[in-house]
Amino acid sequence: MAEFNRGERIANEAAGVARDTMKKGEAVTEQSLHAAQEGLATATESARDFNLKMIEIARENTEAFFDFAQKAATTREPSALVELFTTHTKKQMEMFSKQSQELTVLGQKLAGKNVAPLSGGLR
Repeated sequence: MAEFNRGERIANEAAGVARDTMKKGEAVTEQSLHAAQEGLATATESARDFNLKMIEIARENTEAFFDFAQKAATTREPSALVELFTTHTKKQMEMFSKQSQELTVLGQKLAGKNVAPLSGGLR
């Protein structure tokens, strides 16, 4: 009888350890799922922000081109046309530099936002 009680006690302890392990596993799984959901939501928001910035850049470049084209079409003097090309090229290079910096900052910001939910959820 003592042997039976000892076996029953060991079985109960093993069952308790198994229950605790299952509960811990469920908690970790739930945290991982939550982190993945946050990461997906953040990535979706980041993609939207990036797309909006690209549309803004495309609009700026298109407007600059049409402004240049209109001026070039109405310029009669060759020297004025050369000056117009020079001014337009300089303006485009400045815009390109500014836009590159904006995209770099946005990319760094978005990368940080996208990594945060994942690193926070894995403990």
